[in-house]
Amino acid sequence: MKKKILTLILLVSASIGLSACEEDFNPFDFNDLNIISSQESFYINSEATNNLLYVSSVDIDFLDRRDETNFYYGSASTYASYHEQLVDSTITFYSNHGYINEFNTKTTLGNGLIGRYYSETENTRLEWVNKDASSPSDYLLYTVNEYNNPRSAEQPTISSTSSLFSNNEQYEIEWIKKCLDLVSDGYSYADFMYGSRDDKIYAFNQTVSEEIIKSPLVSGEDIITFTENMRVRGYEKHESLGWIISYSASRESLYYATSLSGDVYDDPLLIQQIQTIYTYHYDDITSNNFTFLQSDVLVDYQPILFTYTVNEGEELVHTAPSQTQTLEVNYLPRTDKDADLYYCTVLVDLIPTNYYLLGMIINDETYYYDSSFIHTNGNFSLDSIEHDSLEFFTSYTPMRLYLVISLLEDGSIHNVEAYYWSNIYKKGGN
Repeated sequence: MKKKILTLILLVSASIGLSACEEDFNPFDFNDLNIISSQESFYINSEATNNLLYVSSVDIDFLDRRDETNFYYGSASTYASYHEQLVDSTITFYSNHGYINEFNTKTTLGNGLIGRYYSETENTRLEWVNKDASSPSDYLLYTVNEYNNPRSAEQPTISSTSSLFSNNEQYEIEWIKKCLDLVSDGYSYADFMYGSRDDKIYAFNQTVSEEIIKSPLVSGEDIITFTENMRVRGYEKHESLGWIISYSASRESLYYATSLSGDVYDDPLLIQQIQTIYTYHYDDITSNNFTFLQSDVLVDYQPILFTYTVNEGEELVHTAPSQTQTLEVNYLPRTDKDADLYYCTVLVDLIPTNYYLLGMIINDETYYYDSSFIHTNGNFSLDSIEHDSLEFFTSYTPMRLYLVISLLEDGSIHNVEAYYWSNIYKKGGN
């Protein structure tokens, strides 16, 4: 009986929280629907899914927030962590086989000791397909990335690449598939129930699961948690296309129903929420003038990230990494930076349980570069440990960094600028 009461409280609390979050438009409102037949819903979903081919742009709003500050209180407040990542993205498609994806990422991190720190990044990605002038049967995918910190006076960092997209006349089909992958929410007809309200159709799904976890601080105590998953699509009639998907939304909410000491909360405590909303637009699609920036490609010089898993009682040996990762890089145009140096950019993931070294293999010889080569930019820092005449580095939290690596003409690393990109989160954890 106790568990049933807790579940009922959770569902009521979730409904109230949703209404407060979006006063004008609640994408998760599928109350008071008239359930429609499977034949009608199948037809509507099929037509609307096919009409994703005519999406001119899509807005994607992503939220990932975990707040433990109301769970750990008093003397335990130092264990509390907080993170929030907001990503606003707009993908605009063009008739000449291209699109522009504009990201704005805002991240707030903190805990009970150091307060909260805010960072913001902007990224614009352009991709398009065109014929290779030197090989008429080949179609190339051109990509230009622009990375910018809006709170900094530094000029944007721009990288560009080209790769084989298709070498036959099927490139049109492949391009359509690529665009559909960008706008699709990944769900199918069978994932939902269907209902109608106010001449609109809604597909919806809601589940609640319970889990009991051990208290992190109080021995012998358990914490009752609930995870609520909600998914919904909105369908409406378009004047020329027929039924279309107007939006798609998903949300996963983690609640704690009991406190550190095992007491039942009057209202379950919301600990983490991950939410994604797609809003689709079906306007006329125009063409765009894409410009490719020629880059210096140093095929003979490849950065390496060496990972070292620290085991108790074992020493760090730079010649014996637990993992060696060849970094996939983009090279910057020479005109964008110092003409005496080559530049490349790369994203790397760091986990606090590991230590790392950057390296470069030149003429079959491996060179190691410690943390003294890395300069951090923004509200974060790296930790290091000196051993075997090298400074191995690590991060305080799981994070993704954007590295701008400058190289000398012989391929050796001259300098590394590190920019905070995002945190890496594990489901149900920090």
